[in-house]
Amino acid sequence: MEITELTDFSDITDLRDVIAEYMRTLPFDISYQSPEKELEDLSAQYSYAVGGAIFIAEEQGKIAGCVAVKKIGDQICEMKRLYVRPAFRGRKLGQQLADTIVKKAAQLGNERMYLDTHREAQAVAIAMYRKMGFRECADYHANPGKLLCLELDLTEIKNNHIDT
Repeated sequence: MEITELTDFSDITDLRDVIAEYMRTLPFDISYQSPEKELEDLSAQYSYAVGGAIFIAEEQGKIAGCVAVKKIGDQICEMKRLYVRPAFRGRKLGQQLADTIVKKAAQLGNERMYLDTHREAQAVAIAMYRKMGFRECADYHANPGKLLCLELDLTEIKNNHIDT
């Protein structure tokens, strides 16, 4: 399994398909996030030029999973689209992707990372986030689905200069 940062957004049809697959698995409506607009231009939210990043996990040329970071404020970011396809689950790939994006977010100068997740449907992911140091926090954005919001202090990672 190889995890790489996407730097060229010119041919991302397969990645769009994986993110759309992820969106279909969510047990709540994400229309408030304008998913069609996001899929139309992933670079608008996740490119280095706008303070973001996106990583893809691949095995034998197939995308196994992905994760992204989106800048949402001054030294503040959000983890987005952490997803591992069913055929690739059970190998701690989600943990590897999450660790990779947390380190990248710190390298990008962020001091705090947020994420939202579904309390019931994402119990395994929530346990992983808590083990990573994420703590429950107040809603940090328009959240009509009453999702669980979590935050992580990135300053320790940033101060230790951890490389991905």
